[in-house]
Amino acid sequence: MAPSEPASSPSSPGLPAPQGFTDVIRNSWVLYRDNFVSLFLVFLALAGAILVVVVVQKALPDSAFDVTGDAPTPLGAAVGVALQLLQIVVGGIAVGAATILLTDRLVGKSTDPRGAYRQVRPRLGALLAAGLASTLLSVVLQKILLPVAFFMQPLFYGPAIVAQVIALERMGFRSSLSRAGQLLHRDAARTFMTLFVISLGASLLIILSIGLATVPFSQTANAASSVINILIQVVLLVSIVPFVAAAMLVAYLDLRARKENLGLTELATERGRSG
Repeated sequence: MAPSEPASSPSSPGLPAPQGFTDVIRNSWVLYRDNFVSLFLVFLALAGAILVVVVVQKALPDSAFDVTGDAPTPLGAAVGVALQLLQIVVGGIAVGAATILLTDRLVGKSTDPRGAYRQVRPRLGALLAAGLASTLLSVVLQKILLPVAFFMQPLFYGPAIVAQVIALERMGFRSSLSRAGQLLHRDAARTFMTLFVISLGASLLIILSIGLATVPFSQTANAASSVINILIQVVLLVSIVPFVAAAMLVAYLDLRARKENLGLTELATERGRSG
């Protein structure tokens, strides 16, 4: 199956290379724009997970999620964490596949969404473990930093940098944590702030887009309008989150360029060895 876009992004010069904040934004946008259709297809898996979350929440009685004081009911808490785990794990796997697809496009390899998922399959165990750890971190941060943690949600898909190491360097979960720590040494604050600002902007754009797109259906309380509302929200989320995934890749390549002087030739050689 041929990819929907060109195999490489000729308008994305200078990757991998050290990136300033504006460089990360610009190159993330170019990767996102030039590969939008393929990225959307990759993140349809996340759409499925979100629909499962919505269906389960609709199926359970509202009392299951009632809050007494500051604590939800045991059922509500358990279901909430399980649904969050599903969304983060599936989102992390999609980020891994998107990382492979975008990197291959950068080096001129014609990888399509199906091929990206095929390449990420051997790393599912590591991505699952990373997703579990990321979910636990997300739950803790939501208790401490709410509502700030809400705007960090896209960064938990993977999580950032760890997912790129797992996908591209084919490491296990524990090894990927050590490797991510090595790459982030003395650059953690800068990388985190860059990705946080991007995640914040993407989250605000999702909220604004959903609010504007669902206005025509918010006045009608029937099953059809509810379904349309849900589908609009899912489509918008799956359309915007890939930009954050592209930014994660650019940030990862920035770290490797700074630490290891990684260039396009070396990256192409690595991707060639990956088959």
